[in-house]
Amino acid sequence: MEILIGALEKDGIGAKTAAGYGRMTLVPKREPEKPNWEPQIQGLNFGNAGNVVPRVLQQLSGEEQRRAARIMVEKLGRRDLRDKSRRDKDWVKQLFEAAGE
Repeated sequence: MEILIGALEKDGIGAKTAAGYGRMTLVPKREPEKPNWEPQIQGLNFGNAGNVVPRVLQQLSGEEQRRAARIMVEKLGRRDLRDKSRRDKDWVKQLFEAAGE
């Protein structure tokens, strides 16, 4: 592999290597960054929750999503979320579902 990488970088491959075509450089594969959801929920309140909650939940999956959902439930208040005026909203249902409640 080292020989192949060196040859592609130095000599290139194909018919027009003398003109500078065909030279290649190996770019290391980077791991995708994990979404940083914690700063997104610092200012979470009922005024912006309809936008923030779905956006955060969409970025995450599995245990990380459950953890974020539970933190958001605690931040907003379980009792206030179950209030008659809020409990039927889609984002509240999503939040409780993601939290496993």
